[in-house]
Amino acid sequence: MTEDSSNQKIAVLLSELAVLLEIAGVPFKPQVYERAAHSIEAFGQDLNDVYNREGIKGLRSIEGVGEGIALKIEEFLKTGRIADFEKLAKKYPPGVSKLTRIEGIGPHTAKQLYDELGIKS
Repeated sequence: MTEDSSNQKIAVLLSELAVLLEIAGVPFKPQVYERAAHSIEAFGQDLNDVYNREGIKGLRSIEGVGEGIALKIEEFLKTGRIADFEKLAKKYPPGVSKLTRIEGIGPHTAKQLYDELGIKS
């Protein structure tokens, strides 16, 4: 995997996890995951290399990445997946989080469209 692909995949997963957490009504965490995703997108080194050299400590040195997110990055680097993301993603149809890509629709509105009108994509 190249730097761009692994870093980009992890950043996208963390951003999507942030949206799903917000749709689920979880306070605080969505902003933390979004901040970490932005830091990883802008990070100038391959996360695989950082992890291989420095382990969790190296991942935690990235701005906005705490212990919990570092463990999720480690899980992705080792397995290619993040179980918490997959578990939460199963609660909502895939299109619900994609609704937030429409200008003016945030996670709260996307959940409302899904809950009240059954709109899934």
